[in-house]
Amino acid sequence: MLRRPDARCLLVLRDCAPQAYGPLLDAALDAVDQDLYVDVEENADDLQRELVGRGFTGIDPGFDPATYLLAVDTVTDGYAGLVRVWAAGSRPRLGLVATVRAYRRRGLATALLARAFAVLHARGQPAVTCEVDQANTASTALLTGLGARRTGGGVELVRRRPPP
Repeated sequence: MLRRPDARCLLVLRDCAPQAYGPLLDAALDAVDQDLYVDVEENADDLQRELVGRGFTGIDPGFDPATYLLAVDTVTDGYAGLVRVWAAGSRPRLGLVATVRAYRRRGLATALLARAFAVLHARGQPAVTCEVDQANTASTALLTGLGARRTGGGVELVRRRPPP
C-alpha cells in the first residue's frame, strides 16, 4: 500500500496470482481505516470481480470540461496543446499540460494553465496539486514560474538479487 501526497491510500496489486487477490484485499481492508483506491487494468476481469465483491465502485474520472482545454492550430487544424485538470477529491489535480514541439517556449502552456486555473479560482479553489518528474526541467520551470511549490517527493529503490 502507498500513501500518496494527496493523502489517498493506494493499494497496488501487480504481478500477483489471481488466487492471491482475495487474501490481499481482505488484509488491506482490515488494515486501512480510510478510503482505499486501486488502479486496475481494464482487462483484469478477475481482479475487478474481487474488488466489486468487496464494495469497491468505479469513479467518473472527475475531469471537468471547463478545465480540459485543447489548443488547435487554425491553419492546420492540428493539435497545438492540451491542459487537463481533474476535479475529483478535495483539491483539483493538474493531470496534464502538453504542447506540440513547434509551440513550445511560446507561452501556450502558460496560457492554457491560466485559463484552466481562472475557472478554478472563480469557483473558490485556491490551489491545484500535480506531480512533476524532477528531471523534467521544462515542466518544473513552467510550474514554479506560476507559483508552484514542492511539497514532497518519492524515490524508487531496488535491491537486486546477486547472480547465482
